[in-house]
Formats: sequence, structure tokens, C-alpha cells
Amino acid sequence: MASQKQTMVETTPTEYKMGGAGSQGLQKLFAGSPIYKGKISDSERAEYFQDNVLSGVRNTGFGLDGFDTDFVDAPELSEVKTGDGGLPASPYVPNPTSPGEGSQNATDQPEAPEDFGKNPNSQYGVGPGHTLSPKASAEKIASQKLGDYVLGRSSQE
Repeated sequence: MASQKQTMVETTPTEYKMGGAGSQGLQKLFAGSPIYKGKISDSERAEYFQDNVLSGVRNTGFGLDGFDTDFVDAPELSEVKTGDGGLPASPYVPNPTSPGEGSQNATDQPEAPEDFGKNPNSQYGVGPGHTLSPKASAEKIASQKLGDYVLGRSSQE
């Protein structure tokens, strides 16, 4: 976790300096600001960010019905259906076969060659990589709260 508190909306008061307004001057200039009216604070902003950015369903406005930041539909690799008819070759790779002459329909695809893509390659870098199911990973991500993050690491482990 970060060891130094970062400035959000609650700032350290400053004195008036030549050419600058200082805290009291800024408060006079921006008297209608929700910061100066006490409507927003560091704790209120952190709570808002957790509730409206990190957690729950977001309506993106980009033609999607919504995006659940908790990834509730993440697949469990052992439950991914594989085979022919447009299904993937394995939980790790799509079916590479051709639907056949004259067809561009994925439902016409035969099953992938035996053992094709059944074992994932080892991953570059550190962390659980390919051994962690997307469902388990999503549950870990969804459980994180603002302030849980560790500088330079993508997981708490």
C-alpha cells in the first residue's frame, strides 16, 4: 500500500504569496465550490470512487447495456464447453478449423485436432498467470477496495 497520503480535495492551507491567491483567496474566488461548502471531502470522494467506479455495474454509453466491474460472468475454465459447431478447441484457444468449402459459418466447423490447445503455455513474468481461473481472478479483483493496492504489484499476494 502507498505509504504517503495523496492530496485529493482536502489541501494543506497556504498563505497568500505575491501573485498567488493562497487558500483564503481561493476560497473567496471559488466560494460556490462544493469543496469549500463542505459537500465533498477526501473520505466522500474515496467512497464515491469505490461505489461508482470500482464496484458494481457501469453504463458505458458506448452501445453496451452495462459493464460489471466485478466480472460476475467470468468463466470457470473447467466448465468451458469445447468441440465443433463454433465452440472453442479448449478453454485457452479458439477452434482453428475451417467451416469447409463454401461456408463462412462457424457452426459448420468440425472439432479441432485432438490435444490442440489443451495445455496452456507457460506465461511470461510473475504471478499466477495461466494457472488461475478467470472466475477466481475476478473474485479476487472484485473483493479489492480502494487502498488495498500495493505499488509495483498487480495482486496482494
